[in-house]
Amino acid sequence: MYSYLATFKKMSIKKKIMLINLTIISVMFILLGISNYLISRKTLSDSCLDSSKKIIRQLGQNLDVRIEQFNEFVVRESFESEIYKALNPIYNERRYDSQKRAQAFSANLVDYNKYVKVVLLMDNDGNSYKYASYPRKVNEYVQEELINQEDIKQLWGKTYWTPYSNELIFCSRVLFDKNTMQQIGILTIGLDADFFRDIYYDITKEKDNDIVVLNSDQQLLVKSGKNTDTVIKSFQHTEEEERDTFYKSEKYLVTSKMLGKSGLCIINLIDTKSIADRAAQMLIPTWYVVVLAIVLSVLLAIWLYKELESSLKILSSRIADVKKGDLSVKNTPVSQDEIGTVIKAFDQMVIRIQGLMVDVAEEKTQKKNAQLKALQFEYDALQAKLNPHFLYNTLESINSLAKLNHDEPVADSINLLGKYLRETISKRGKYVMLKEEIVNVQHYIRLQNMSFGGRLHLDLNLDPILMETMVPKLILQPLVENSIVHGIEPRAGLGYIRIESRCVGKSMEIVVEDNGIGISWEWIKRGIPEESNEDTHTKVGLEAVHKRLRILYGEDYGIQITRGKITGTIVTLKMPIIFKEEISE
Repeated sequence: MYSYLATFKKMSIKKKIMLINLTIISVMFILLGISNYLISRKTLSDSCLDSSKKIIRQLGQNLDVRIEQFNEFVVRESFESEIYKALNPIYNERRYDSQKRAQAFSANLVDYNKYVKVVLLMDNDGNSYKYASYPRKVNEYVQEELINQEDIKQLWGKTYWTPYSNELIFCSRVLFDKNTMQQIGILTIGLDADFFRDIYYDITKEKDNDIVVLNSDQQLLVKSGKNTDTVIKSFQHTEEEERDTFYKSEKYLVTSKMLGKSGLCIINLIDTKSIADRAAQMLIPTWYVVVLAIVLSVLLAIWLYKELESSLKILSSRIADVKKGDLSVKNTPVSQDEIGTVIKAFDQMVIRIQGLMVDVAEEKTQKKNAQLKALQFEYDALQAKLNPHFLYNTLESINSLAKLNHDEPVADSINLLGKYLRETISKRGKYVMLKEEIVNVQHYIRLQNMSFGGRLHLDLNLDPILMETMVPKLILQPLVENSIVHGIEPRAGLGYIRIESRCVGKSMEIVVEDNGIGISWEWIKRGIPEESNEDTHTKVGLEAVHKRLRILYGEDYGIQITRGKITGTIVTLKMPIIFKEEISE
């Protein structure tokens, strides 16, 4: 296999194209021929089966009618001739009269039905009567050898069919006394095989059908084909209408029909070899098409090779120019196929290379400017670090001065402000623990109580498990400030702010609730817009927190605002549960 691949790789493009085309066409037509053959064979088989089933049904009906008419003829003749008087000893008929009556009965059967050749009678005492259309052979037929008397008696008037030769078939039945309806003997009639053959003669003459008739014991009665008897030995007839059977590796399509009244089975055999031969003949035009397709394929392969060769020469020339350092673009017309696309892409690549060479030169200049800007940023960062320290030192000096003057409220205020500023300004990073954010809110409330005369009360209902979770820095302070400024401050009396944390599935909810005047229903209906042109402190704080949560965690998180049951506003923050080791700032 590898040697063939190596040989193929060494071939010229022209030979490869021709070889591939021939291989594809050959494989395609082989598969097409096989599929057409199988489809044709299947179609012919289905057609033959459908036709065979119709034939078998019709033959079965015809045979049922013929047998029924024959049975009625026999019963009528038996009653009209009063044959029961010859067989039943209660009538005390003389032996001579009995034989004469039996002979008249048998002669009537032979004379009035062309298929009747032999008539055999036997009473319950074993006395027999024989009659045949050819008297010389009448003694050749022994009724006791042809049938089992006890089996016939158990059928109670039904006909039992027995094979004898290719030309003669026997049918046996019980005879009854017309007056007492008792069994008085057995009648065995030898029928010419044409009794069956005349029904299917025209069918087997015109079509490739072999008709077989079996008795209830699967014994062959009549056949139309030469090898039918050997094939039928491998066939066990059932009530199935169609099946496949094999004989000496030959497959036969079989359709059968059981005749309920007579117990016979009529079978139609179709040799699938004839179907295969007809299917093969249908493929002859396909092979002519194959030869024509191969000729056209060779001509198309030659034309295609010439087209590819011209385009490849253009591409080779462009590559050779680039290797020499010539990056100029040529305006040579190219084909619109894939190779033409490659040539155009190659030209675009050359243009891109020219642009990259210019970009590299500009990047060197920009790099020098970036180094200068980096030095300036370091200086600005150092200055930003120095300013907060200056502020803290100043606040400490004022705090010390207030303590020296024994002004404790001012000292406490300065101390709280310093702690609050350290939490909000000094700590690096975007996230803090929830417990740190709560401490910051407590400091903020104490500072605000300096202005509100102590009428602000903070109620905390926090889940201990969530205290170590990480939350965005200063995420609660804008909400608390909004509750104080826009909810509690406009009304008289004590102001209560409740903060609650809870787990909801894999998320965390923090509720900030106040007893203020409450947010307006109109504002709640409008919801929190993504962007707002109104520069109100309330909306700016809420929108900032909402946008911040969405930017950090996604569209499933943010805040929800509702009014309290009586008064006040309830703001619910939803965010994921994240611990410190999961944060990468």
